[in-house]
Amino acid sequence: MTWNVRLLTLVRNFLENNLVGQVINLNKIRKQKARKEKEVQAAHNRITHGQLKTTKLKSEKLAKKDQRDLDGKILADPPSTID
Repeated sequence: MTWNVRLLTLVRNFLENNLVGQVINLNKIRKQKARKEKEVQAAHNRITHGQLKTTKLKSEKLAKKDQRDLDGKILADPPSTID
């Protein structure tokens, strides 16, 4: 059998067995897979590192308030002890 006959036999078998599928764009599939992986990674990062914006702002405000309170309690000149 020559290679032409082998090729024709393969093509005929392929067509007879209804193994013909749709043409797909591999770049499109690759990009979809990358998007899904990014979504999964983003969800994981949100769970492990994320805070809501309102929670962040509230904690920053509380930290500033605590710092002001501490600054207000500092004595200007510590009392001197004279013996």
